[in-house]
Amino acid sequence: MNRVAESVFLLEKVHSYYSSAFDQALVVVGIVFGVVGVIVPVGISYFQARQARKEFDAIKESISVEVSRQLLVLLENLKREQDVALAGVIDSTRDELEKFRSEAQQQFKLSDAGIFHVQALHLRKSGQYGGALLSSAKAAIRYFEGSDKDNLRSAMEIAKGCISQLATEKSGGRGVVEYEKAMDLIEGAKHGAGVSDIAHEAREVLSKARLKWGKAVQPEAKNV
Repeated sequence: MNRVAESVFLLEKVHSYYSSAFDQALVVVGIVFGVVGVIVPVGISYFQARQARKEFDAIKESISVEVSRQLLVLLENLKREQDVALAGVIDSTRDELEKFRSEAQQQFKLSDAGIFHVQALHLRKSGQYGGALLSSAKAAIRYFEGSDKDNLRSAMEIAKGCISQLATEKSGGRGVVEYEKAMDLIEGAKHGAGVSDIAHEAREVLSKARLKWGKAVQPEAKNV
């Protein structure tokens, strides 16, 4: 009887031990699964966040590089457009300045011609035909350079009248030289029929005057 009781008592002890151990194992397993259930998701979330951060930084860097490149391209295009626009302004300004310079030079020549023209009229009126010839010839040259056909003709008419009044070619002085220069300019120009007859008439007047001057010189040569 005692042996049976001891056996039962031992079985109960063993059962109680294994039951307690099993319960502890369950608790440990539960704790482990609990820890794993918390740590693993947290760890996964951490690594995912870290990876996402790396990808975000990479994308941000890529965007920054692309934006910088696009900005450089835009700046280069703007600079190119500005250079083209500036070149156009410079060319336009240069053309305007050249036009202004040409017009100013022409006006200066015409003003100069007007002074010589008035001077020629005054000298002719006072009988100083050599001086009047020189002034009128200079006026004609400047009128020619300033493309003033009407006043060119008027100045040459004065010059032709002065040529006819000269007693000798020597008395014309520099006036005859300037007169011939004016004729050469008119003949070599392409002004058309408006002035083409001026040089021809001027040469005829000079030829007739030289015939007269030659006759005036011949008696003097005989007397010598």
